[in-house]
Amino acid sequence: MESTVEAESGRLSSLAPAERSQFLTHLAHGLTIGIRVLCHGDGDVQVHVESIRLINEALHRVLGYLSHALDGTENSSWLVAVVKSVLCINDTAATQQASQAWSYAKTQAGSRSAA
Repeated sequence: MESTVEAESGRLSSLAPAERSQFLTHLAHGLTIGIRVLCHGDGDVQVHVESIRLINEALHRVLGYLSHALDGTENSSWLVAVVKSVLCINDTAATQQASQAWSYAKTQAGSRSAA
């Protein structure tokens, strides 16, 4: 997984600041969808409380980075930690939702750059 984190961090670093912010916005949106799936999907939400907490922590880091990117105080050395917080969650349900959010963000960012 470490090579994936490095590769994705490098990919994000190579984007223009506006493109990186757009990716992170889509990622944050995808993470909120993941939380909603766990809250409103089949089964007891109490079973997913820890998964929801872990996704929320990743979302917190994504939005924290994004807020710095948007106010001009971005420090790209934090990208590795942000990527790791999303892609290295140690929880099956949270990992599934976070991976889907990441794929969604990549798809959305790719469709914008192709337009």
